[in-house]
Amino acid sequence: SLMADVERALEEGITIETQTWDRRHRCLFLRILPYRARPREPLDNESPAAGDRPMSPDGVVLTLTDISALERARERLAQLSAIVESSDDAIIGKTLDGIVTTWNGGAVRLYGYAAEEAIGHHASFLYPPGRKEEIETVLQQMRSNRPVDRIQTRRMRKDGSLVDVLVTFSPILDQANSVIGISGISRDITQLVRARQDTAEREERIRLLLDSTAEAIYGIDLSGVCTFCNSACARLLGYESPAVLIGKQMHPLIHHTKPDGTANAPEQSPIFDAMRRRIGTHVGDEVIWRADGSCFPAEYWSHPIFRNHDVIGAVVTFLDV
Repeated sequence: SLMADVERALEEGITIETQTWDRRHRCLFLRILPYRARPREPLDNESPAAGDRPMSPDGVVLTLTDISALERARERLAQLSAIVESSDDAIIGKTLDGIVTTWNGGAVRLYGYAAEEAIGHHASFLYPPGRKEEIETVLQQMRSNRPVDRIQTRRMRKDGSLVDVLVTFSPILDQANSVIGISGISRDITQLVRARQDTAEREERIRLLLDSTAEAIYGIDLSGVCTFCNSACARLLGYESPAVLIGKQMHPLIHHTKPDGTANAPEQSPIFDAMRRRIGTHVGDEVIWRADGSCFPAEYWSHPIFRNHDVIGAVVTFLDV
């Protein structure tokens, strides 16, 4: 379309500006300017003022400016913008006064507000009652050029419902490396929080179940370190609470000596042998030693604990017989 643009500039006497590329794929800014080389002389039958009337150009000047660096920056900016817009996380830019300046598609999906509803407003509309002071704390830290830790909190959607989010804050810097704003990236962790709650509730039910049994129960890892035990176990062994036993080597603590008084080496322990053989075992002729140095005849059962088909420890149940 170059010659058509040249003819148009000549015919209409206008400047045409456009963007083009050369054969080396450099981006160029093209300007077509009409020019007049000499003043127009009036014809014999014209008045002298006729020479002042507009005249058609004598030709055009084409200027080409290499703007490849600018175009690469534009492409990079467009790429970053596309990444931000396509992110599932809510990415929100704010001034140091808390006014929302940018609002991506993830924020629209997470919070329910369109960009035009959020931009220009103070970000406090996302904070539920009782958490309004959070944003002022973050803004004050940013103004003081102090880092802000990632926080797990709650935000309020447009419909009034609450959502659990993990928020990461970062400063927005200008060319002088001065903080001019703050970026907040919020990720919906509702499912993670719910899974944690479910896990905690299951663990609490298991703990209550273990504590309500009369049998003593404890668990060990592959090295024999106690990973859990119930109240009956601590009570039968003469310890104040299960916490005292957690992290302790159980074999030298309660299985160190056989009924005949000989030493009971760990490598001869039926519990460790059962873990190696990946089977359960039952022993009815052993003694277990208490914290005060006394012992009692005991019967116990040991079963390996599996995770992804690998043995990671054992659970032991014993009775004072």
